[in-house]
Amino acid sequence: EEFTKRSPCKLDWREYGNPESEVSNAFFHETKMCVGQRETSLANVVSTERGMECMNDEEYSVFEELQVQIYVGKFRREGRG
Repeated sequence: EEFTKRSPCKLDWREYGNPESEVSNAFFHETKMCVGQRETSLANVVSTERGMECMNDEEYSVFEELQVQIYVGKFRREGRG
């Protein structure tokens, strides 16, 4: 399966987890995953420690992948014109 399908988080660092961001709230409430063979929202999982405690290894891997963010930057040397 392609990584982009397994990792749907397209939010930038300013939006991710920001409770005032509509797109962040939508991502956390609309993204679903299974915990203990029951489907729940990502928001429900991150809001309680119990959600993470109930995960098996495969569920935890999915949880991690759902939150992967890739940062791209450019290094610029000082003194070069």
